[in-house]
Formats: sequence, C-alpha cells, structure tokens
Amino acid sequence: MRYSIWLFLIACIPTGLFAQKNPLKGLDRYVDEARQAWEIPGMALTIVKDGKVVYAQGFGVRNLDTREPVDAHTLFSNASTTKAFVATALLMLSDEGKVDLDAPVIRYLPGFRVADPYVTRALMVRDLLSHRTGVEPTNLWVYDSLDLSDDYVRRLQFAPQHSSLRSHYQYNNDMFIVAGKVIEAVTGQPWETYVQQRILTPLGMAETLTNGLEVKGKPNVAAAHGPIHDTLRVLAYPYNPGVSAAGALRSNIHDMARWVIALLDSTRHDGTRLLTPGAYAQLFTPHTLIGQSSNPAIRRAGIHFYAYGLGWFLQDYRGHLLVFHTGSLRGASALVGMLPEENLGFAMFLNKDQAELRIPLMYEIFDRYLGTQGIDWSGEALAYYQAEAAKEHQEALAVLPRVPHDVPSLAAEAYAGTYVDSLYGTLTVTLVGGALQMQRGERSYDLQHVHYDTFRAVNQDPWYGQWPSQLRFLMDEKGRVVQLEMDEVRYHRLPTGNAGGTR
Repeated sequence: MRYSIWLFLIACIPTGLFAQKNPLKGLDRYVDEARQAWEIPGMALTIVKDGKVVYAQGFGVRNLDTREPVDAHTLFSNASTTKAFVATALLMLSDEGKVDLDAPVIRYLPGFRVADPYVTRALMVRDLLSHRTGVEPTNLWVYDSLDLSDDYVRRLQFAPQHSSLRSHYQYNNDMFIVAGKVIEAVTGQPWETYVQQRILTPLGMAETLTNGLEVKGKPNVAAAHGPIHDTLRVLAYPYNPGVSAAGALRSNIHDMARWVIALLDSTRHDGTRLLTPGAYAQLFTPHTLIGQSSNPAIRRAGIHFYAYGLGWFLQDYRGHLLVFHTGSLRGASALVGMLPEENLGFAMFLNKDQAELRIPLMYEIFDRYLGTQGIDWSGEALAYYQAEAAKEHQEALAVLPRVPHDVPSLAAEAYAGTYVDSLYGTLTVTLVGGALQMQRGERSYDLQHVHYDTFRAVNQDPWYGQWPSQLRFLMDEKGRVVQLEMDEVRYHRLPTGNAGGTR
C-alpha cells in the first residue's frame, strides 16, 4: 500500500522538476544538427540562468569562404535587437526627468512632421517605441546606406498615414530612428554615444559596437550569407549606418550575456541599476496588441496573447511571460529571449539571412528548462519554410505578362533622366553602352524591357537581383516621359538638363 502511494506521489511531481536537473544535456548536438539542417554557416548561443552564464558556444564558421570558426567573441549584427537598448536609454532619461514618454515628440524635435497634422501634434515619444504610430514604414535606410541623419527625419513628413494613431500594430523602423534623434536632442550627443556611456560601459560590454562601420578592420566578424539562385554565398557586409537606432549595434554572445543578466535582474549591476523599478516594468508592459503572428512556430505554440512593449515582443508561453526580440539585416539574424519569472534568458546570433531556426530554438531551450519537451520545433518549422521557399522561387521566376510589342515605345535615350519623389528621393536613369541603367541611392539596376514602356529593374547586386521590380514610364499628352512608377511610387521627372542622360 505504501509503495503504491509513493508511486502515486512521484507521478504527481511536475515533469519540469526532473528536466531541470540537466536541461543542457545534448544541446550541443541538437543545435549543431539543426544549424546544418537549416544550412546556416555559423551561429553563437549563450544561455543565462539565475544570474550566471550556464552556456556559451559557437557553432560552424564565420565565413563560408575562409572557414574560420565562430566563438563567443565573434561579432554579429544585432539588427533590431538594438531597439531594446534605445528604449532602455529613453526610460533612463525619463527617470532623470529629461524626457516625458507621454509628451509629444515635437516638444523635443520641433521640426518633426508626419503627413497627418493631428498625428504630428499628438504623437508621443512612447508611440515611437511601441509600433503604434500608424505611419506607413518607409525603410529609407535600405536604399540610402549612408546615414541620412536629419534629412531622414525630414522626409518622413511625406510618409502616408497607414492607420489612425494607436489603433493598430505597424512595425516601423523609421520611428526608432526618430527615437534616436530624441535622445540626441535631449542629451546633446548622438544616441550611440549615450548608449555607449550609460549602458554598454557600465555593463562591461566592451566588445559591442554602436555602428556597423566600426566593424571594418576587426578580425573576428561573422560574414553575411544568403542563397543566390539556391546556392548559399557570402554577401557584401551590411554596414547600414543609416539604420541607426533601429538596428545598428554589433555584438557577441560574450557581451550579450551581460545584457540579459542585467535585464533579468531588473537592470541591476554592480550595486546600482540602469532603471528604476517603475521604468523597468514599462519595458515589458503591453502597449500594442499584435494579434495573430505569421510565424509558424509562434502559431504552433498556441499562445493566448501577443503584444509589443517598449522595444520588446511579449507573449505567454506555457503559463509564463515570454519576452523576446528578433533582429534581421541582410545576411544576418539574431534573437534575444527571456522568461523573467524563471530568471532564464538567452541570446543567439546567426550569419544567414532570415535564419528562422531562431524562434523554434527559443522554444526548444525554454522547454528544456520547463520540462515540457515533445514538439520537434526545428523540424516542423523547417518543413514549413522549405515549402514556402519553393513557392517563392516559382513566383520569382514568373515573367511579367507580355503583350505583342517587343520594342519600347520610344528611343532608349528618351527615358533617360532624373526622377524625384519627396519621400523616397531620386532615381537616375542613364543610357550606358546602349542599355538603360538606373541608380537609386547606392544601388544600381539594369532595366530590361518587358513591353511598351514597362521594364524590369534588376539590381546589379546578385542578392537583390533575385527580386526584380516592375518599372513603368508614364507620358503626357504629347508623348513625353514625365513620370516613372516603381514599387507603387510615382517619381516626377526633372526638366531636361538637371541630371541623367547618356554616358
């Protein structure tokens, strides 16, 4: 009888208590096998628990061509995991009484404007950090890789209003760039300097860089990788200084472990803290409801809420609050995640474009500690993304509809010229060796004729060239080219002689 009672009591003990004895057992093998299945050249992962680093490991290589191994000090792109640092910086300034997050942005940036006058007046600093401005994202930094600084913010006055203020979630990198300008306006120094002095240095994150250009000359840097026509290749490194406060940081798991440990301990470090308890709580307080996620792993998790705080995504997971943020730049992926109630967190970097192993691996790690394993997170997600990739490949190969008209309506030189849009800037079409080419910021395109006045704009960079854009020249009643339409934006042609032409 006693034996039966003991068996019953043992059966009632949560499985998590057993799993927690050695949650890292076999993790090296699991991660590396998953990395190879997802064709990721290299990655780095650190896990922290109860204020200590319990795991830090590099896998694979930094560069497919040179084959150097990844280690704990290999620098990767943080991409959008930068946003949490910017949100923390503004909360620190709020603690100091220098910024009111509920004050209008124009209090700190008097010249700031968006297309809707009401939104211009009512937009709060808090809105910048929670993706609820309703302003259509432009991602101008993608086309102009040089830092546009004040000009970037000035151009946003022409960005259309996608939805009403605070009514919908709309991820917007532009608004975090504006948030960086608020830090600059209040402190009198670039946001990078403030973050360096007030966050990175106090936490001992000595190897973290605040600008992609600082990577140049560093010996231990992960290259960018992505598939070009089904072959994984090294890509041009995404320095992207223009991404600014939306995603400019570069770091490694050695430093990021310090960041996660501080966050899990309400930003305490060395006997002090970055944020007061009230400010810290705001980071993980839902500000904007997101609704259903498009990520298959998140849908598979069966979550009950999905929201955005201040620089962080928030969801429930097996009865716990889960806090995380992904990061993506060309050829690079990142993820930071935490279960604050379990004092558990991690950071991972991957040197492949849109490496969607990251969310499944997050759930695998947390399941190991919670004792809730049983789902093949990596395998299920990989099958989904492989099917999606096959579908996208067929769409990319599709030729634009043609009509029986094999030559352009006008001579090639008639299309050459400079075309401008108040928001997206300048496109320059030139005739080079008898063929039309186009320049957009630092990107160059070959214009391939489709029919009549429609062309296909193919980026000369092999990576971006896989996704050509349709381009159409528009004429006035006299048959003169007056506009160029691409990506649903109409650029107006400048009078002849301003720029463009033949060379």
